[in-house]
Amino acid sequence: MTQIYTQEDIKNIVPHRFENILVDLVKKEDINGVTTGTLDTCIALNDPLKRDIFFKQKTPTKKTIIVPTIMEVLALGSVVCSEKVTPGYPVFFTSISKFENYQDCVLGTPLHGFVKKTKDKGSFMVCDGYLATQEGTKLAYGEMMAFFPGPETKTSQGAKRTLPIPTQNIHVDLEKNPTLKNPCMYAIDAAYRLEDTLDSFVASYTYPHTHPFTQGHFPGNPIMMGVMQWMSVEDSCHLLASILYKKIEKKGLYTLSGNADIIKSDGTSVSEIKGFKVQIYWDVPGFLNQAEVLRTEKITFRDYVVPGDTLLICLNSLILS
Repeated sequence: MTQIYTQEDIKNIVPHRFENILVDLVKKEDINGVTTGTLDTCIALNDPLKRDIFFKQKTPTKKTIIVPTIMEVLALGSVVCSEKVTPGYPVFFTSISKFENYQDCVLGTPLHGFVKKTKDKGSFMVCDGYLATQEGTKLAYGEMMAFFPGPETKTSQGAKRTLPIPTQNIHVDLEKNPTLKNPCMYAIDAAYRLEDTLDSFVASYTYPHTHPFTQGHFPGNPIMMGVMQWMSVEDSCHLLASILYKKIEKKGLYTLSGNADIIKSDGTSVSEIKGFKVQIYWDVPGFLNQAEVLRTEKITFRDYVVPGDTLLICLNSLILS
């Protein structure tokens, strides 16, 4: 059986609104007990829903998607195909795994996605999927687990844990360059701690009440998007790169790899990021200075972040290469 969902249908299935509706069309198919879905989206400059906020100016002539957003696109496609949404209850993603970014997703380019349900038990569902060009060139791949709360299950969080709060030994504000991306799309504010060995780094971020995403994620119940937490790792690497440039004159094209813990200011664990690799562009001809996720082994989301919460993004086991 095949079902087609337009953007208006999608708005009725998920409680997202505004720029958070990142897909235009979803086609769901059930064949021999296997559920798959294809999705289409094309976001251009001055997009009517303002979805171009998810893009950055990678080069002076090319805008590309902020990489963690790719999994939000695939997540929406998988939710629409799930038939597990309870009206009035948002869906939460509890983990993202095996993410690989292959090529740029360019603003104005028609994109095609594919998702497949691999596990479905109770309130949880696991899917994998990829985003590609209309011609079939794969741009990125990832796996995701979703939790569908309802009247009997109102939380998706695992056992809460707390981590030691690092002491502050540095304060360097992040330059939120509006030429690179919209200032509200920077998910950190300042450096908080840097070890002399350069193997760990901490940045801080307060999720503002005025952030535009509070309108659509979710209406009347604003919660920071999980992919924004992932973006905070990307932005932390960006700020660290700017510090390394001043400290040891590190520049050019290189990578930062490691793990991260994101905690609230009281030590509550928000998420764990394992095995990230981020590409750094610093004084590279033809590119704006930036950081960009290449791959991430696994992200586990543990607690919600609401407007006004302050986070510490703790990068550890860092390797420069």
